[in-house]
Amino acid sequence: MPPHTRHHAIRLAATLATLLLLASPAAAAAPSGDPVRLWSVSRVVQGAGEVPAARGAQLGGKLQQSVDLGRVVFNLPLHAPYWDFLPRDRAFGSLFSSADGAQYSVLAQAPSPNPIRPGAQKGAISHLDEYRAYEKTASDASLRITLSDLLLQTVDTNARVLSWECPPQGNCAAIRTIVRFHARAYAASTGGDFFDVGGIAYLEGHRHAWRPGAATSADSPGPLWGEKQFGVDGDADDSGTGAAGAMWLDKPRHLNVPLGAVRRGELFAVHVSLEAEAVNDRGGEAAAQAFIQDPQHGGPGLLTARGLTPRGKPQFKEPAVKLPPAARCPAGTRQGAGLVQLSSAAFTAEEASRSPFVLVTRTGGSRGAVSASVSTRGGTARAGRDFTSTATRVTFANGDTSPRLVEIPIREDHTAESPERFMVSLSHPQCGKLGTQKNATVTIFDDPQPPTSGGSPSAFTIGGTVDGLQGSGLVLSNLGAELPVAGSGSFTFPGTATDGQPYEIAVKTQPHNPDQVCTVQNGSGQVRSTNVTNIAVHCAAITLPSGLDTTFGSGGRVSTPVGGLGHGEAVVIQPSGGIITAGWRTVGAGTDFALTRNDASGNLDTSFGTNGIATTDLGGAGDQAYDAALLPDGGVVAVGRTDAAGVLKLDFGIARYAPGGALNAGFGSGGIVRTDFFGKGDQANAVAVQPDGKIVVAGFATAASGVDSDFALARYNSDGSLDTSFGNGGLVSTDLGTQSDDARALAIQPDGRIILAGTAGEDIAVARYMPNGSLDPTFGSAGRTITNLGFEDVANGVAVTSAGGIVVAGYTIGAKLNNDFLLVRYRADGTLDTGFGTLGIVKTDFGAGADFAEDLVIDAAGRIVVVGRATSSTVLDMALARYNADGTLDTGFANQGILTADFHGAGEFGQAVAIDSAGRIIAAGYTANGNDTQFALIRANA
Repeated sequence: MPPHTRHHAIRLAATLATLLLLASPAAAAAPSGDPVRLWSVSRVVQGAGEVPAARGAQLGGKLQQSVDLGRVVFNLPLHAPYWDFLPRDRAFGSLFSSADGAQYSVLAQAPSPNPIRPGAQKGAISHLDEYRAYEKTASDASLRITLSDLLLQTVDTNARVLSWECPPQGNCAAIRTIVRFHARAYAASTGGDFFDVGGIAYLEGHRHAWRPGAATSADSPGPLWGEKQFGVDGDADDSGTGAAGAMWLDKPRHLNVPLGAVRRGELFAVHVSLEAEAVNDRGGEAAAQAFIQDPQHGGPGLLTARGLTPRGKPQFKEPAVKLPPAARCPAGTRQGAGLVQLSSAAFTAEEASRSPFVLVTRTGGSRGAVSASVSTRGGTARAGRDFTSTATRVTFANGDTSPRLVEIPIREDHTAESPERFMVSLSHPQCGKLGTQKNATVTIFDDPQPPTSGGSPSAFTIGGTVDGLQGSGLVLSNLGAELPVAGSGSFTFPGTATDGQPYEIAVKTQPHNPDQVCTVQNGSGQVRSTNVTNIAVHCAAITLPSGLDTTFGSGGRVSTPVGGLGHGEAVVIQPSGGIITAGWRTVGAGTDFALTRNDASGNLDTSFGTNGIATTDLGGAGDQAYDAALLPDGGVVAVGRTDAAGVLKLDFGIARYAPGGALNAGFGSGGIVRTDFFGKGDQANAVAVQPDGKIVVAGFATAASGVDSDFALARYNSDGSLDTSFGNGGLVSTDLGTQSDDARALAIQPDGRIILAGTAGEDIAVARYMPNGSLDPTFGSAGRTITNLGFEDVANGVAVTSAGGIVVAGYTIGAKLNNDFLLVRYRADGTLDTGFGTLGIVKTDFGAGADFAEDLVIDAAGRIVVVGRATSSTVLDMALARYNADGTLDTGFANQGILTADFHGAGEFGQAVAIDSAGRIIAAGYTANGNDTQFALIRANA
């Protein structure tokens, strides 16, 4: 049976009984144009495979279903608003469809399993079928299917991959995320499908070994997508550890359904199927999530029709799915048709993975259509017992080289087995030739089975001792099971373990008040016929660097939990001495602007906002603030981005706050302003306030073409309205000649001229504007200058010296071929100031790896203070460097001009810096602790 037919048959069989609901009086009363939806959520269970959890059918009305599948270790963020109702710390299989059926989505999250317990829930599969009939009412009718967002996310922070988890010969896929899409259209007069396309995208593996893939379904006559249509990030959390992976659709995929075969006045039906699958065989500190959706908010629906009238439930039978026809070439094999062959001589699959990903490729030419048959043959793995016998045909259209994916169902059982093999073969080529790779072996590896000692299955405990613990909040974990520890002494994980069972103890959350770092010794192994008692957890205070102001917070550091993920991006010091950190935090499944205020001692000021935190929803699911500035009234303006108009239409997002953290209702609409440039993606990265109270905001704007971003600048009156005397109605955009021009920093000179710094491709870019928004012709080349230091040159901060020089901070590749702090100083005319550093350039290597500067400030003595992050033994530390006016390090500051601060031993990010009224340095950013990131502050002595 063809792969996508197999999936449909499984779902339709599981939901056949629910079709009776459609004949009920309640269903009959629904509007006639509404679609029919069949949905199901299944659990993936250790040793049993796919097990139905819930299913249903619905005609009309909004569909919003979710099934709780168990606990998760990590809460992976989503961009869609449809999942706001889902609580944190739980895994779900969820589905959404708008009442008109034009927009819908499916989500699957894998629960955190005990990987060695038979019957453990380890995954989810969410599936949605939507059926709708249309009447063609215009000869030029059109129907378009759009997929706008596909997201696969994986996390694996387990310390190591145990040998029993990944067979050495196998292509270990301990964590798997998959989405499947299929659409077909059919009419009575066409005798079957007149449109049929489907495909799959997947991201699988484990830490340091994420493998992405995308291909068209084997029995799809036309191409859907390939890997070139996707973005992939093997270090999605920017930790440098390779623990997180992500894969996403680069841009919307539009499919136009050809309606030429349908007569005017005739009915035809469309069946669209979405499926998301996430499986976590790894357990422990791991998570997986798969998601595919329609456009959001103002975007087009998944189905957009013109010249068609919806007629609701199809009243004629869906035809059986047929193999795509063989290619036809009466004159024989075509020259230039290319070779059809298997992508490899060997494929692997774990028994739990449902299917190996067998690819059939077309290479060496694409002239005309070609086809070939695919079949399976048993070996030590037997058809019907270990795998499902499969026979299909792959057809490539003229010019089509999208790989075809053959999914061969694997049968999961409880029996411990050695690796078994079967064969996949290509035959009967039409109009092209087979390549040399006509046959391949598929090896099925058994479910992960921990080694056993052969002893009795008696129950044993796992524990040890903790010493040196002074703070609170320590949480230990063992393959996903958590244990809070209140003080030094012995500990034992709840429950018992069987002989041979593995364990892997890690610190999930480090203690605070005071901050400490706890490490684990003897933390991994297997139970060997006795209780485990020798695990040792040692907690110690963090060594404080010289230069920190120990009267501030805990030894000069403050970390503030804001619930889930929190990124501090900017710092503002109010006249009262209050320290405001601005950034964003997770709220439900989305993110919002967030501000905190600490007093001069570092204590959270609970009179600010709500218990010290002001949170602002700008109307989107991904609202994030990246900079903030002080206003004349002591309030704060924060800027960033909002996706209130849709994820493909990001806008400048601006919020103005009163000194106490409440939104200023006289600014924009209730304190909020959203600004669009060209109807595409825009983002504000920097803000400054003029002496007259006008607000200047900079970032990037995506051009109308949708592929080119430019420097973007906007100026607002104090009430949030655009200042029409500036630029074009208050807006300015500048194309610096590359496809990725991004202004990241902003400074205003005493004479009112505006300086932007950022990037043009991989070079540093600086532009200067007159007070009216026009480029300053006296600066650089027609108002702009670009500095190429090799490659990967980035500017993140800019400041103006008392003498009118322009100092830019960022990073570049250094002598050791990794990133170093970078300072560049320009003269007032835009030329490099050769009296600064080496020909105007200063690079600083902190010594342990890549270092990144994010912001700078110039103090009253003319010294340059730079903040960022530096590679360290604890992944990353918040880093400060202070330079003299000539670019040399100020050896009187901290450790020879450099200060690095660790909070919880898990990574710190310095994002912004300011000088307080006493000349002390305040740096803000965020720090990781367990699953969350927290706002972070340090204060250094002057």
